[in-house]
Amino acid sequence: MAIINHGEIVANTSIRELLRDLNKESFLLDCQVPLPGTITVEGFHVAKVDEHTIEVHIEKGQDLVQAFEGLKQQGIKVLSMRNQANRLEQMFVSVLEQASMNAYEQYIAFTTLVSKEIRRYLRIWTQTLLPSAITMSLYYVILAI
Repeated sequence: MAIINHGEIVANTSIRELLRDLNKESFLLDCQVPLPGTITVEGFHVAKVDEHTIEVHIEKGQDLVQAFEGLKQQGIKVLSMRNQANRLEQMFVSVLEQASMNAYEQYIAFTTLVSKEIRRYLRIWTQTLLPSAITMSLYYVILAI
């Protein structure tokens, strides 16, 4: 996989190697009981998202088990864990954040992403738009009788 920025190859390696270079990951932890007002775990940035969810930032080299042990010491039992964001997307954004883009380059990047998403939607319109139109038509036909 290659990441190209301004016509230059910034990274050219496997996805696994790219993810290995990720410096920070954010996890959402779902907890069994309502959480207390403040939660602190030494060495970790922990934030309460809602009554049953904690966000934990893990820096490269930190041990995730230590975060769980710190939460367990506070009587917080974790039921499930998930990444806050896609790791590959995080890596891509971090690589591009290192290089600054002027307004024109940002406009080109934005229009490229928008056109890509529009083409994707138009490619699968039979799966997104058509079922809704058929359902609505049947609804009107049945209720009109």
